Amino acid sequence: MFECERRDVLKYTGLAVTAGTVTTGSVAAESTATAETDDWSSVRGDAGNSGSVQGTHGPEAPVAVDWAVDHGGQFAAVDGTIFLVADDGRVYAFDAADGALEWDTAITLADGTEPVDAVGSPMVADDTVYVTSTGERAAVTALDAASGERRWQNPDLGQATNRTPIVANGLVFVVADQKLYALDADTGEQRWQFDPEPMTLNDERERGDPLTRNAVAVANGTVYATSNNRLFARDAETGAKQWTDSVDDRTASTFSGRPIAVEEGVAIVKAGTVTVLDAETGDERATVATDSVDVLADDRLYAMTEDERTEDERIDGDDDERAIVAGYDWQTGNGTWQLFEHAVSFDALAVDAETVYAGFDARDETGVAAFDRDDGSRTWRLETDTAIRQVAVVDGTVYASGDGLFAIRGENTDESESTAESTDEVENTDESPNEDAESAVEEASDARTETDADDADETADGAPGLTVGTGLVGGVLSLAVLRRIADRSE
Repeated sequence: MFECERRDVLKYTGLAVTAGTVTTGSVAAESTATAETDDWSSVRGDAGNSGSVQGTHGPEAPVAVDWAVDHGGQFAAVDGTIFLVADDGRVYAFDAADGALEWDTAITLADGTEPVDAVGSPMVADDTVYVTSTGERAAVTALDAASGERRWQNPDLGQATNRTPIVANGLVFVVADQKLYALDADTGEQRWQFDPEPMTLNDERERGDPLTRNAVAVANGTVYATSNNRLFARDAETGAKQWTDSVDDRTASTFSGRPIAVEEGVAIVKAGTVTVLDAETGDERATVATDSVDVLADDRLYAMTEDERTEDERIDGDDDERAIVAGYDWQTGNGTWQLFEHAVSFDALAVDAETVYAGFDARDETGVAAFDRDDGSRTWRLETDTAIRQVAVVDGTVYASGDGLFAIRGENTDESESTAESTDEVENTDESPNEDAESAVEEASDARTETDADDADETADGAPGLTVGTGLVGGVLSLAVLRRIADRSE
């Protein structure tokens, strides 16, 4: 693998319990902290799949692509590093500040066999990156976040995993071969497993209803997992039953999608309608008039759906195919706003304290758009020249992945920081004002030059991440990155 400086790159661009079987070892230790609230520790933000971080803000307009690497996949953003399970089956760590490669690794089984493909999303907790892999034996592997070296591996879970390990309460939760496993986060040893008992139908016959491969959700000491007909709430540390919810018509309706959980409740698509259940009792708290749920924030539920307005309700000139991002009060189910953005489809929502971010596909345009949380009005829109499959917001930056990984930042961020540094230099020196100002400008320029020189982009076969003719830097993306660098030099 080669590292390539950004300025060089740019030259070339154009337990036994009822209602289920739990097998347990010793109870897990006290809950260990996962990523901080302003980090994005998994593909959906946190252990609850909430898709929301309330302790941070994204970039303000105008925005541009600050750096990009030629690797797609799913990622987590924690402690200044982007951890990516790439489409080539390897795991990468990039410096969040400039995209420089910190390490990359291939997953191998402990018996020394050939490398296997890492798949799905990583999850990061306590300086450890947890990933799953495919092959003759599905495995969960824990990597050191600083070096990428293997800490432990459990290859004895079967074959089919849900590809998204969730880490909370000192445990790693993964569904494999239709069972829920809880592994010790420090050693990989199994602490308990849950295998749902068959359902009893109205005619007293029993029918199997195993767990689906959807990712589980963990919040406030409870782990939520789904089968086709049931939502299970189990104690995260022991696997003991808390409550179970089921559909009324077991032949015609099902649970679908991943559960999304916060401290007070859990949202799930039940029989084609979003239902919010009380976390403690499992009682229904609200239903929402949509068939998808993507983000559960402190006060709002956000969903991506299709435009269901009639022709009479549409404004003249509206495209018949428009996607909708909708916000709802999840305590009541009442809609707060619907955004009829010019896009065929949306994907990968993320929400911070003030803004909703979404990948969009408008036939001839693809990228990321930002909308005000209060009224749904668009605050900015940026093309990336590739369809976006995941969006995350961390500390003033939106990270997005499709066929590549992008860092989107405000165009004035670096200039503002440099101005503040220059001011500090002037106030803390005994030299003359003119000399101080000149020195501060030179030092700020040198610092910015050093930062640019450290930026690096990688590909799996060793070629630079941004190269001539690649779709990643074609068209608008090339212009966006070039404009970003040009603005810095002015």
